[in-house]
Amino acid sequence: MSTRIAFTARIRPGEREKLERTFRDGPPFDPQKAGFDHHAVFLGDDDVMFLFEGKDPLPAVRKLAAEPGLLRQVMQMAGAVQAPHLMREIFTWDRPATGADTSR
Repeated sequence: MSTRIAFTARIRPGEREKLERTFRDGPPFDPQKAGFDHHAVFLGDDDVMFLFEGKDPLPAVRKLAAEPGLLRQVMQMAGAVQAPHLMREIFTWDRPATGADTSR
């Protein structure tokens, strides 16, 4: 069973385009090697959200944060966002499979 966590952060004024360019080519790490089943970045007008999904994604995120090369990239990006906040998933819904018996 996979678990999802997200980090959200407010984008500093004038920094949105910089963030969009940063993520255009994907993450600066291999999500599969890092232990994730799914990874996504959502970019809004004022906020950015990083979604990580896997067996136990928080330790994997902490391990990535400790890698010197990645830490340098994160620190460069940090000037574009305010302090990120961890969000844990507390509810999820999935569409039932086609043809599933929903009469119960």
